[in-house]
Amino acid sequence: MHRPAGGAWLTILVTCLVGLLFNADGAAHIADIQPLGWRRDAARAAVAPFQGVAHALLLNRPRAWLAGAVGSPDLQGAGRDPEPAPPPTRSPGATTTTVAPLPVRTPTADDPLRVYLTGDSFLADVGRGLSATIGKDETWEATTDARPGTGLTRPEIIDWPKRIKARLPNDAEVVVLGFGGNDAQDMLAGRQLAKVGEPEWEAEYQARIARVLDVVERPGRTIVWVGMPAATAKNMERARPAMNRAAQAELARRPGSLFLDTEATLSGGDGRYKDVLPVDGEAKRVRAADGFHLSRAGATLLGRSLVRLIGTVWPLDDDASDGSSTSEPDSTTTSTAP
Repeated sequence: MHRPAGGAWLTILVTCLVGLLFNADGAAHIADIQPLGWRRDAARAAVAPFQGVAHALLLNRPRAWLAGAVGSPDLQGAGRDPEPAPPPTRSPGATTTTVAPLPVRTPTADDPLRVYLTGDSFLADVGRGLSATIGKDETWEATTDARPGTGLTRPEIIDWPKRIKARLPNDAEVVVLGFGGNDAQDMLAGRQLAKVGEPEWEAEYQARIARVLDVVERPGRTIVWVGMPAATAKNMERARPAMNRAAQAELARRPGSLFLDTEATLSGGDGRYKDVLPVDGEAKRVRAADGFHLSRAGATLLGRSLVRLIGTVWPLDDDASDGSSTSEPDSTTTSTAP
């Protein structure tokens, strides 16, 4: 017995609509991550009625429970832009009152230096490089918590200050932060669209860096911000100078903060993108095929630079940062308030 064609199409349509209701938050999340503009607005407008019905009938609960069980981001806020965060209360040129004094202890195997790294996928590369550099040195205790595909320009996808506040270990003595690989895009500054390359964009990006650092900063804790390296993508190169300027300007207001200049290590000293650099006396590929991320050798180079930079504040065993066999330039740039 054959089912009429019209009935089959109706069954398919009903099935799709039911599926959309149960996964309305997921559909809203997909709309959220689209570039800012009319296409994203149209997608969000189309999904919004289904999300409203799903929430009213509690049909989103199974999806939310499953997302939490597997560690996915919370989708309850999908489809809604966050309320604009208040601007930093500091006036231009002012410094914070929080001071990170030089530590008085030397890390040991019994009481290692506790380092927490968090940020995007490039920060994950840095974490791998740090692990390769310190090896089995028990005076270090490093933890990396990275989320690929995220950044500071789109808090509706991940609210990084909120995430860091919830996950940052209270006893972390060094916090390494890295964002930017996904941030070469327009963003909302309040209710206005700030476009990459405009002064308003750089000012808003610095304000977002400030909100992250406000969560992390505390007396006795060392903060390291990983600068953006040269890349092959034109949109990233257009945004990179503003990102690095914004980070350095904000760090200059916070004594005890450090800026890791990745250009000095990964560009051979001239600021240009390099695929191959001398490592341990051999020419090795230091960047991944995507023209941005790091190869194993590149991660090791940056890991050594990070160890040297941390060593300008903390008394560490020189063996961990031994780069005597490498020819990469020193990339440790300290950024503190005068």
